[in-house]
Amino acid sequence: MSALCIVNKSLAISGQHSNGGKKGVLSDRIIKLNGYATSKKYPSKMRLVVFKDEEIGKVYHFITSNFRLAAATIALSINSAGRSNSSSRN
Repeated sequence: MSALCIVNKSLAISGQHSNGGKKGVLSDRIIKLNGYATSKKYPSKMRLVVFKDEEIGKVYHFITSNFRLAAATIALSINSAGRSNSSSRN
């Protein structure tokens, strides 16, 4: 996770959200966006869910303000929506 902080200095990790050990979820962190414009638009804490799609081997980073849903639910719903959108374009 430190590589993300090195690449993007406008993000601060402030904690760990429980991911329940769900398959595919690599991490579920509580973050704060520090960039000038983003901190004005999103002043509250956010979640950074890192998910690996085992079928294709890609790693995805999802930023959300939803703290109620499980990390796997967030990742799978966004990932499946993205797959259906990309398949309808082809």
